[in-house]
Amino acid sequence: MNLKEDVEIQKKNKEKCEGISLYSSVIFEQTPYKLYYYIRGGIMIKTFKKFTFGHGAVLRNRLVLAPMTTYASNEDLTLSKEEEVYYKTRSKGMGMVITAATAINKNAQAFENQITARDERYLDSMKRLSNAIKSEGALSILQLHHGGRMNIPGLYTNQDIVCPSCVKANRDYAVEPRELKTSEVYDIIDAFVKSEKIAIKDGLERTSVG
Repeated sequence: MNLKEDVEIQKKNKEKCEGISLYSSVIFEQTPYKLYYYIRGGIMIKTFKKFTFGHGAVLRNRLVLAPMTTYASNEDLTLSKEEEVYYKTRSKGMGMVITAATAINKNAQAFENQITARDERYLDSMKRLSNAIKSEGALSILQLHHGGRMNIPGLYTNQDIVCPSCVKANRDYAVEPRELKTSEVYDIIDAFVKSEKIAIKDGLERTSVG
């Protein structure tokens, strides 16, 4: 007996409860990927049903692309053409797409070729990012990020690696960070707010803090 025959038999004997189908095997087809989900001995929630958040945002389904580092920005930390294609492609069929970590200011940069939204110079870059995701129907979420003590040393001249306390990260490459002053903590908070405003201006629908 092949997979589809097995599924049809199981479908005929399924038990339903509110919002959930209970049966040992289930198969779903999702365009445009033509992906098949096969689960044996489990519960499949209605993954492809629309979902509305309490604040009103609507997902066309419950599929979410998690934030993944790409190391692919241009040298000036703007969105590269390759990243633009990447986000457009990965947004197909998704309900929500969360971007890679996006630096909020210069000393937030954690690694080479990390996109940033630190000031108005990056408006066009963020606009292209937003359009790439939204053009395929997904909700666009910008992950705002400060690398802190995890920042890779030597990314630029006079790099200032900072942290709330001067405790070195447990990484081979790490250096002891400079402890932030209280006023600098507030400056970082302001930088997060500034980057969020840039994101909203560019059409990104929500932000997350990483």
